[in-house]
Amino acid sequence: MNADILSTIERNRAAQIENAKQEKDWHQFIFAHERYDRLNALAEVMLIASVVSVDIWPLITSVWMDQESPDIATWTRIWSGGWRARHRAMTEAERAALKAMGSKITVYRGYNDPDREHGLSWTTDREQAIWFAQRFADVYGRKPILMEGNVKRKDVIAYLTGRSERELIIAPGNVNITSIGDAA
Repeated sequence: MNADILSTIERNRAAQIENAKQEKDWHQFIFAHERYDRLNALAEVMLIASVVSVDIWPLITSVWMDQESPDIATWTRIWSGGWRARHRAMTEAERAALKAMGSKITVYRGYNDPDREHGLSWTTDREQAIWFAQRFADVYGRKPILMEGNVKRKDVIAYLTGRSERELIIAPGNVNITSIGDAA
């Protein structure tokens, strides 16, 4: 693209962001940002939310679901923070499904990058975890790994079904790992 078109796009984006902020349309404000900058936009809204009444949890869930490679340290602080009404990160159906899982839940995590071993995202779906383990493994020449463990329901931060992944958000250290093996 030529510089004039890019400049126009950036000016339009900046105007859209400013308008959303003025209108207090926080979802629009966050998602008008480029994907790489949405976590920073969420952080800005979280600062505002600490002063005024903003239902922050649906926004947190939306940005989480949008991220492909989340910043684990930042997300751990967000999910584990002392925000009231954390249950609002889930829909009513997700809350009911989590409650129905019992007090101890078997969870899985698939990965192929050693830097991804310690993450927040787990699933109750073994096949989904294997898919994540195998995803891009050949491209990068990595070994797909499947971890299995269990977690107390009280230690689950959120249960999300929006991406059809049966995803549980669990703070690092709260999963009792029972096996780690090849997911090939």
